[in-house]
Amino acid sequence: MLPVADVPEKPPGKLARLNSSRGLNVFFDSCRTSPQEGLEEDFEEDIGFENFQRAVKDAINLHNNEVSAYDTAWVARISKVFQGGSLVPQFPEALQWVERNQKDDGSWGELQPTTKFDQYFATLSCLIALKSWGVAHECIAKGEQYLQENLAILGDKDLKYVSHGAKVAFAAMLEDAEKLELSLYSSPSASPPPFVEDLFSYRNKVLERLRTVADVIADCPKKLLCFPEGLEPVLDWEGIGDLQFEDGSIFSSPAATACFVMRTKDSKALNYLTSLIGRFNDAVPCMYPTPLSEILSIVDHLERLNIDRYFSAEIRELLDILHRQSEFHGYEHDELPSEDIETQAMIFRVLREHQYDVTPETFLLEGISNGQIGELGARGMLQLYRASELIFPGELLLDYTRNITTGALKNILKTTTDAALKKEVEDHLHSPHFMQFRPLESMKYIDRFDSSVEANETYFEMTFSRLMHKLNPLMVAFAKVNFNNCQVTYQQELQELTKWDEDHLRNVYNFQRQPLLPAFLAGAVGMPDPKLSLARSVWTRGSVLVTVIDDLFDEATLHDGIQGLRLFHESIKRWDSSIVDSCCESVKTLAKLLMSEVDSLCREASEAQGRDLTRFLRAIWQDVIAEFLTEAEWNDTGYQPSSEEYLRTGSISFGLGPITLYTIFCYGEHIPDEMLDSDDYLDAFDLVNRYGRLINDLRTHSREVFGGHNSFISVYEREHPKLSKQEAYAGVQNLLKGLASKVFSQLLNSRYTSPEVRDVHLAMIRSLYLMYYEVDGYRFTTHELKKQIQRFFYKRFPLD
Repeated sequence: MLPVADVPEKPPGKLARLNSSRGLNVFFDSCRTSPQEGLEEDFEEDIGFENFQRAVKDAINLHNNEVSAYDTAWVARISKVFQGGSLVPQFPEALQWVERNQKDDGSWGELQPTTKFDQYFATLSCLIALKSWGVAHECIAKGEQYLQENLAILGDKDLKYVSHGAKVAFAAMLEDAEKLELSLYSSPSASPPPFVEDLFSYRNKVLERLRTVADVIADCPKKLLCFPEGLEPVLDWEGIGDLQFEDGSIFSSPAATACFVMRTKDSKALNYLTSLIGRFNDAVPCMYPTPLSEILSIVDHLERLNIDRYFSAEIRELLDILHRQSEFHGYEHDELPSEDIETQAMIFRVLREHQYDVTPETFLLEGISNGQIGELGARGMLQLYRASELIFPGELLLDYTRNITTGALKNILKTTTDAALKKEVEDHLHSPHFMQFRPLESMKYIDRFDSSVEANETYFEMTFSRLMHKLNPLMVAFAKVNFNNCQVTYQQELQELTKWDEDHLRNVYNFQRQPLLPAFLAGAVGMPDPKLSLARSVWTRGSVLVTVIDDLFDEATLHDGIQGLRLFHESIKRWDSSIVDSCCESVKTLAKLLMSEVDSLCREASEAQGRDLTRFLRAIWQDVIAEFLTEAEWNDTGYQPSSEEYLRTGSISFGLGPITLYTIFCYGEHIPDEMLDSDDYLDAFDLVNRYGRLINDLRTHSREVFGGHNSFISVYEREHPKLSKQEAYAGVQNLLKGLASKVFSQLLNSRYTSPEVRDVHLAMIRSLYLMYYEVDGYRFTTHELKKQIQRFFYKRFPLD
């Protein structure tokens, strides 16, 4: 069952050659266990993990509405005409709030700003508001002194976690400050620091580029357009009103809305700001209300970057609220509008992925019935498509949704000129998102952000959420730190496993496959948490042993024939290696090796669980060897089993039991015996094994038939003689699709109470999909898989 790989293609650093018996080169960087100096330290020094955690936790907290000095200052700048024609503040209470809330050091902003730039951003906004109205001169002087001291030492390093839109908005405010003759530099005649000149240059390039487009509103990247206050010279302010939300806001942003009011005097937008000033005691938050779709997008962003485990409690709290409110078919919280089908699809998908008991009708039926699906753009179609992937048996609504969205997305591929969107759609149509390993996906996802400039946005950047754009550089940077740190752990584990492989197994690699590295890849990406080292080790060693014994039975003619296999089976059945003393050297070696290694694994599992599991865990191997022999005897005699007989035997002989069961016991939690005797567990275990057998046979059919072995496809063809080979193949594919749906209904069921058992089974399903989606990746490692192995284990992310 398990893999061969050729990696990496062009290794870094000093190399050591391993696995050379069949030309398999595995290279290790001689310094691979040493972190790239400065990366993790830089992030901790610049941001700090606690600051980063707090910013993200606040963003996904439904009840967090901390007021924003930056946004309140923008509201304070709005004027109205007083009697006699003079201009006065529309919101004098906001202006007074700014004056009252200056800090002792002269700055404004959060008590614990995430970055230094956040403090400067808020302070400059407040200074402009006060200077515009010619009030609070002492506050202005203190604020000027604060910026003089800090802007002089601000550099590129301080801007690397700042979004493009915020940079443009900051440059625009610096221009406003110059017009107001604010003293921001060491002396009135002093030249702006280099970073200020760079910001001006960057903004000018953005504005020049936007002046050349036919429609700024349509063509401006949303990461810039969500900060319209930075694009005033080129924006059609009446045109941006077409994007106004129902509540009157521009993108739920008080600052953007204030800027819009200053240019248009829009009454609906003014009413929105008036309501906020009243609600938040003379100030406004940075975003209100935070659209639920944006909060869920942040959660999805964390998951795709593989850093969601740092926020598991907060994510669970959010999902608990959403699930509780969905059960009552309404929302207790007045800030959770979610009637649009796109948001409903996001809620349904994330709840089902996290094993909440939900039905698609609760979330999607109304929107589909009233025609909302026909009004969706690319983002909405992608959300519905992803929701439809999690179909359980008999869910006709999701089946319908899948068909509709598939057609719509294929049409988008034909018509879109947006390269980032096209790539996102292609990836989703190519393979189910839910079947992807997050650590592998995170590599590609980070790459997309690193390669994106203002004109090229990733799928999740195609929103007007200032919150997302503010957090995005921080999340991507931390994801790189997380990836690099985990990679060090995996490299150390791989060293130990390679030594184990060389000491115990390398001399028996005269068979078909050499499985260590691909097996460890599956374990590492399926159980990425660094604390799961034992589980990854047990998974990998079990996989290697299954592969080696599987090859022994597949190549019986080379090793004493069927009689030798019968003696091998008898020795494992009795756990007595002397039974194979009369056999050839390979059979004797493998029998002794298997018993020794299984006993070692049993000791580790028993120690992890605090009870002796040896008898139970030996029996799992004995069952697998018995079915190996059954298949070998079928091949020897030419017996043709029925499809059910074949699946019953083949699902065990596929060898997942010794991998999954041992891993579950070493996952770190107590697993009671009765859990493994439950119908839920046994049904899920059987479904996963059958899924593995079918997806394997779909990719190995030709080779198995050529070698004289049975395959489910050949059995299926024999039982359906009227079908062509293509029709039989399609029939088996449909059976596999149905099995996947049943697997999901088991593993994502709220009754499935053991996260450890569920996680290991999901890791196995995803590893099977990874290895067998296109070819038998365990035997013929594809170019793409080679690249993933090389990248995952050997290439670190720079943080610059």
